[in-house]
Amino acid sequence: MNRSDFEEMLTTQNIHWWFEGKRRVIDSIIRKHKAISLHKNSRILEIGSGTGSNLGILSKYGHVTAMELDDYARKNIQGTPSITKVKGWLPDGLDEIQRETFSLICMFDVLEHIADEGLALEALKPYIAHGGCMFITVPAYQWMFSAHDVKLGHYRRYTRKMLTGLLASHGFSVDYSGYINTFLFPLMALARAFNLSGSGIPGFGLNRIFTEIYSLEAFFVPSVSFPFGGSVAAVCHI
Repeated sequence: MNRSDFEEMLTTQNIHWWFEGKRRVIDSIIRKHKAISLHKNSRILEIGSGTGSNLGILSKYGHVTAMELDDYARKNIQGTPSITKVKGWLPDGLDEIQRETFSLICMFDVLEHIADEGLALEALKPYIAHGGCMFITVPAYQWMFSAHDVKLGHYRRYTRKMLTGLLASHGFSVDYSGYINTFLFPLMALARAFNLSGSGIPGFGLNRIFTEIYSLEAFFVPSVSFPFGGSVAAVCHI
């Protein structure tokens, strides 16, 4: 991702339906899933935090370290002063966290940016505390791979089977996996079929409507594992 992508993220992340709906779903999974056991002193690491879209949610559950490679994005991270900001990347740029361990490690739309995904997963194992877990989201379906993915620096997209198989092959036990952004997925697929851009804030009240539709999924996950969607989510432990 380049600076213009982060600048757009910074101006849209608090209001765009994709960010807001996803935050509500992420929050629901953290609150409801029995594998994620947090308290006010829990240590949480978000890798690839960008300009901090998810940090407000995560900071409700413990002490958050935000790791981001891009200097502009890291400088402009939005969040509470208690959030620790560090420069880092996967698989070999974890020096700044100095072998600390975390009750929850989050990678929200990060794994697809890493050339050697397996090496990245292996690198994270020492940082997961005993009884801790990892929460991952990735974009779904290679057939949806487009110029937009290339622009954002994606190497691939995933199916649920691909992601759970990858995790299992590196010694992770998957506690939950499923698709999210399901209710709006037909519109997303249609937009990709006609090569329509998904950037910008939809007008005519559509942004609020889309936000509420996406957010409805928070009532169902993680109790329900949807069979399709725009993203794949997984919670796992070692």
